[in-house]
Amino acid sequence: MSSARGQWMMRQARGMTLMLGLISFSPSSQGAQAKQSPPAPDNSRANASAHATSQVTADNQSDRKADVELISKIRRSLVTDKSLSTYAHNIKILAEGGQVRLKGPVRSAHEKQMVEDLAKRFAGQRHVNSELTIVPAH
Repeated sequence: MSSARGQWMMRQARGMTLMLGLISFSPSSQGAQAKQSPPAPDNSRANASAHATSQVTADNQSDRKADVELISKIRRSLVTDKSLSTYAHNIKILAEGGQVRLKGPVRSAHEKQMVEDLAKRFAGQRHVNSELTIVPAH
C-alpha cells in the first residue's frame, strides 16, 4: 500500500472516531440514555398456567370453519362496542366444537357481564365458558 493512501486512510479513521465520539456525547443521546422507558408488559406468568396444562390455547385451537366464524363474529362485536375498554377488546376468544372460552382481563364486573352476554348471543346460553378476570384501572 502506498504511503499516501495509508496516510489518507489514517485521517479517515481518525475523523470517523472523532465523529462517533461527538455523537455518543451529544445532548440528545444523553437525554435518551437518562430517560428510561418503563418495562414492557409481561404476561409470562399469566400464560404459563395455560401452557402447563392441557387447556386449549389460541395456537392449538380448532380451525374448523364454524369455530373460526364464531370467533370472528364475537371479536367483531367486541371491537365495535366502543363502551368496552381496550382490555375487553383484546380478550382471548377460543372455540372448539361450538364451545366458546373467554380468557383475559376486563375492567369491571359490568364489563365482564357485557362480554359474556355478547358471546352468548352468538354461541348460545350454555356454550360459553368465561375465565375472564376483573382488573380495575389503577
